Amino acid sequence: MYHGLKFAADGRCIEIPGQKLIPQSACVRRYPAVESGSWLWVWMGDEAQADPALIPPSLALDDPGYRMKASQLDYAADYQLIDDNLLDLSHLSYAHEKTLGAGSPQWADERPRITDLARGVRVERWLANQQRSYLRRDQTVDMWNAYDFLVRHLPAAHGVVSAGHGRAAGAQAARRRAADVPALR
Repeated sequence: MYHGLKFAADGRCIEIPGQKLIPQSACVRRYPAVESGSWLWVWMGDEAQADPALIPPSLALDDPGYRMKASQLDYAADYQLIDDNLLDLSHLSYAHEKTLGAGSPQWADERPRITDLARGVRVERWLANQQRSYLRRDQTVDMWNAYDFLVRHLPAAHGVVSAGHGRAAGAQAARRRAADVPALR
């Protein structure tokens, strides 16, 4: 429905408020779409090349292992700047010091680990034995953030584990997250 106009799945207009005659030209372009993990994936390119197997695993809002909520972020910037921003998280210490940065200037000092992926790159940073975290303030924790930049999809993960469990526990949680969310076939 758009401004009262109703369209069928094939893009034809089937209803116009206050008007019985529907012009043949009243139609919209349709796009292949798949719903997966609380997300709606829309293929904006050539329909013949739409491949649900290319949709990366993602977490659903109702995943019991995570606390998530639906929201949106509107950026007054070119999308390429958003990619740059998310791939270089050295700014967490300063731009997000009360949330993701957790008041830890070490985010800027920690060298990222960069891993090639089949369709992109993974950028990770780990901080061990931190006294501060926006998630847990009552204990020493190991914090990490990881971004998988897959050409035109950017799943994000950020977490904390009890100090001393560090990379192994975080990597295990990340593997469990990926294994729990089946890829579309």
